[in-house]
Amino acid sequence: MVVTSAMSSEDEAPYFIAPEQVTVLVQYGYARVREALPDRPILPPTSSTDEVEVVTPSEGEEERARLIAVGRKAKALKRSKMGDGCTAKELRVSKNDLVGIEVSPEEILEVVMELRQRKASDEEEKFIRFLKIETDDNLYRWLDDCEIPVPSTREFRARELVYHDLWRKGYYLTSGEQFGSAWLVYEGLPGDVHAKFLCEFVLDDESLSPLNLISLVRVATQVKLVFFFAHLFFLFFFQR
Repeated sequence: MVVTSAMSSEDEAPYFIAPEQVTVLVQYGYARVREALPDRPILPPTSSTDEVEVVTPSEGEEERARLIAVGRKAKALKRSKMGDGCTAKELRVSKNDLVGIEVSPEEILEVVMELRQRKASDEEEKFIRFLKIETDDNLYRWLDDCEIPVPSTREFRARELVYHDLWRKGYYLTSGEQFGSAWLVYEGLPGDVHAKFLCEFVLDDESLSPLNLISLVRVATQVKLVFFFAHLFFLFFFQR
């Protein structure tokens, strides 16, 4: 992650770059990496939690919550009459079971809050939240090149070699995950030109299955790109 305040005074979101991009930038002296000191204070994201939220459900929320509360109470009454040994089918609530059952405003409000919390939890899973970034140099230490915490796997090493080789040849690379490959490869700045290649790499003791190869070539054909994969240190091109 690169904090934009390191390059400008504007308050903008940080850039997120891949490990292989980090190693290339460091290798050529374009970047340095630092880590937070162990005694760095943990600062949570700023938010106001002192105010008590006043829950005013909408008509739709209230009606849905009322139906849920009535259904739960009907099922609880049915269970109390039939005992603990009843099956789920026997506990199934029909419209007739709901007749005459009333619920209090407090019970409705409780269900409203439950539904809102469930919705907020579902939405929370779509985001990755990071702690607040402090720019005080005293809170960090600079890492030596050998200390940079990148993956120490063969797969990453192969990924790094291919990325470095293409970058050194003047290509621009972005993630190709949406197309099922390692990278999209550009001959110019992404955004100014369209991607020219789809690139995938294969380790020297592995193989690319025919089905995966056909799938990647088909995707490349559909989006009008050239597909190639790197096996060992040789590039094989498949023209559409």
